Amino acid sequence: MTEQRGLSRRQFAASSFDPDGYVFNEQPGEFVAVIDCKRWGKRKKLITYMTFEDGRRIVAPTWPRSRYEGLADMMVGSRIRIGYRLNNAGTLCVRSVILLDNPRRVK
Repeated sequence: MTEQRGLSRRQFAASSFDPDGYVFNEQPGEFVAVIDCKRWGKRKKLITYMTFEDGRRIVAPTWPRSRYEGLADMMVGSRIRIGYRLNNAGTLCVRSVILLDNPRRVK
């Protein structure tokens, strides 16, 4: 995948990425994951698909008001530490993302 912030809806539909099997995380805490794919959703939402170290496949929406928690600027294949916390409404949300390792660039 080229270095871009996320796939458009058309690019995502045309890609070979299969989003089946990805679910929302239901546990608060910090997890190490690898970014599998990123795409743009409705209302400028960034949807990130990732695989946690324990093998769970997770989908995570983020919004521009949080600057996408930095996910928009991270490359597919990046290894990250992602933190989830409950917000005031009791919804589990992405609250921190730390880049641990970038994928190697292919020349």
